[in-house]
Amino acid sequence: MQQNQQDMVEEKTSKEDVLFQIEKACGINNQELIKHTLNSISSDEFKKRVFLKVIAYYEDKRLFPVGYYLLFIKWLIDKSDLVSATEHIMKCMQKGVKEDRISDIVYECLIKPNETAYQKTFNRNLHLLISCGVLFTGLEIDFDKAKQEITTIVSNYQEDFPDDLSDQEGNRVFMADVINTEIISQVLEKNNTIFLVFDDIKKFYYMLLFEDLSGLKEYIKGKKILFFMGREENLIKNFFENMLVLFPGYYCALSEKKKSITKIKALMKLRNDKIASSLETLKEYYRKLDEEYYRDLFSKDSSHVKIMLITSENTEINKFIVKDWCRVFQELGYQTRLLIENETYEQVNTGVIICEAAKYRPDIVFHINYTVRHVFPVDDICRNLLWIMRYRDLIQIPAYEGENMFISTMVRAWAEELIKDCMPEKRIMYSPEGVDINIFKKKKEAKRNYKCDIVSVNSSGGDAHFRFTYLIEMFNGNTMRQVIHELYSEITEMSSREQFCFFDSSFEKLLEKKLLQREIQINKEVKKIIARGVSNIMFAYYRQKVMEWIIDSGITTNIQLWGRSWSNYEKFRKYHMGIARHGKELSGIYGSSKISISDHPNIPLHERLFEIQASCGFPLVKHIQPENGEITDYITNYFKENEEIVLFYNKDDLLNKVQYYLDNPDERERIAENGKNVAMRDFSNVAVAKKTISFIKEYYVGQDVKTNIKET
Repeated sequence: MQQNQQDMVEEKTSKEDVLFQIEKACGINNQELIKHTLNSISSDEFKKRVFLKVIAYYEDKRLFPVGYYLLFIKWLIDKSDLVSATEHIMKCMQKGVKEDRISDIVYECLIKPNETAYQKTFNRNLHLLISCGVLFTGLEIDFDKAKQEITTIVSNYQEDFPDDLSDQEGNRVFMADVINTEIISQVLEKNNTIFLVFDDIKKFYYMLLFEDLSGLKEYIKGKKILFFMGREENLIKNFFENMLVLFPGYYCALSEKKKSITKIKALMKLRNDKIASSLETLKEYYRKLDEEYYRDLFSKDSSHVKIMLITSENTEINKFIVKDWCRVFQELGYQTRLLIENETYEQVNTGVIICEAAKYRPDIVFHINYTVRHVFPVDDICRNLLWIMRYRDLIQIPAYEGENMFISTMVRAWAEELIKDCMPEKRIMYSPEGVDINIFKKKKEAKRNYKCDIVSVNSSGGDAHFRFTYLIEMFNGNTMRQVIHELYSEITEMSSREQFCFFDSSFEKLLEKKLLQREIQINKEVKKIIARGVSNIMFAYYRQKVMEWIIDSGITTNIQLWGRSWSNYEKFRKYHMGIARHGKELSGIYGSSKISISDHPNIPLHERLFEIQASCGFPLVKHIQPENGEITDYITNYFKENEEIVLFYNKDDLLNKVQYYLDNPDERERIAENGKNVAMRDFSNVAVAKKTISFIKEYYVGQDVKTNIKET
């Protein structure tokens, strides 16, 4: 112990001697002695202390010791203390030290010893960005240039980021010179889109050289993160001049001057000015259009009529319908313009619609679940521009306020609801949904992966409790939450009974009863939202129950379930195949299955039925109980029962018909072929689009085709 104490005293004396020697050498500016003393120190901790003492000595004299700074930086990199090295690199750059002197040290000490590995990482990262189309630059980006110019060797510090960055969700986040991939990943995980701009290209070089971007691969492939070089102002300007690209809703810049943010906000003002100007142009143009204009227009051939169709790639089914209608209108000779995103980072928005309408000046605008008032104020544009709205959701339509709008609805009861809301009956057309017969069609042979006895395809077989939670979280008040909770409990209890699948599914009546009991008054729109949420809960229970009957019967185990959430339940998990892609895959599934369960709870003529039939599949369709003993849009008004369509009326009937039609393939295939012929003739999108345009012509000029709420 005495020996250890003696060693410590000697070590302390030795260090004090070194510090004294260094101070003396600095005083006479003996650089050779300073360097010799530094080289003689074996302790890294003490050596770092001596370096800092040398630097501090000269700075106290108001001198900037560039040589010692660079020597210190080199030593720190050699010791892998990159954080300290970065701190002193920044001091050098602030004092005007030429960047090439720093980049030379970074290359020699950090990159050169493992140059092959760094080049491999660089090229792999660069290839990922280029191949996925997320790198926007006209600059030549290559390894040789990067290794010669790199000065950044550590990512941004966690504490540099604003606290509210972590609160962003579903937003468009603008980041400048951010290279911390951990932070970037956290932002992307919350369904944000990132515009990542590099005012300092060396920060971009850092990401390519020192980060593994494969951890962000799924976001990069999905174009949820885009990369720009800040010095390419025209390129950024051109990108954000695309009206489909929404401007950032949040900004985070770690560059000192924040040049990119200033430029982006200036572009935002220009865009808003453009939208305002386009709106004025539209007001002036459509002020001149009146009923006489449309009467004259529809008296001419179709080539004089311009139709703009609006949809979004973010929809599940609507985009396919609108694209098909666009093709149909083209085939009928109309001029068309389709508004839809080309990239995942784009979004059809009101600004796009206004500016494109100002350029194209359509006579008709077509959209699904979207009214003219969602875009334009109720003025001359609303009153004069003809708008065709395909109505697929009861909660989407506000009260009618005199717009020049025609509504085509897929459920007759919805049309009657619109009339109650003062929508003129002559402007409402009832027409079941159509099917794209170019995609859904009979295949030469069944697809092996899709062959099965029974298939069910829907997105409502999922977790009823999840749907309940989603609905209840929309309301803050305890009273409304209690009402929804009671409805959920009542539905859960009802779901245990067979009659649950075959009763009148008017969910608003259940809701009204609860509201009256508690003397609660809410507006009609809120009632629709709650009724829709409750119906989704019931759909989930109902579809589970139907498949439960079939599985428990033991008739067959060759069953496939497609859609979300089936695997949440043990009973269905082994049958769950995943989510079916709309189009050829879905058609292949229907055409390769012996029986397709078509079980929409309250829409008799749903597009799923027609997709099955057009694919020459065999739909076993749920009978929908008429509310007042009669239903005017009932399925047998269009298809002959047991010749072109087969219905099931209760649990026993369902199971008996499953067994019968599995045992009688010739009968099954005959009915499927007959149903296909009717669906392709009467329920193709071509047929529905023709009926719609004929209905509008009838309104203006009188045609011999009549298709309205009373007559289909």
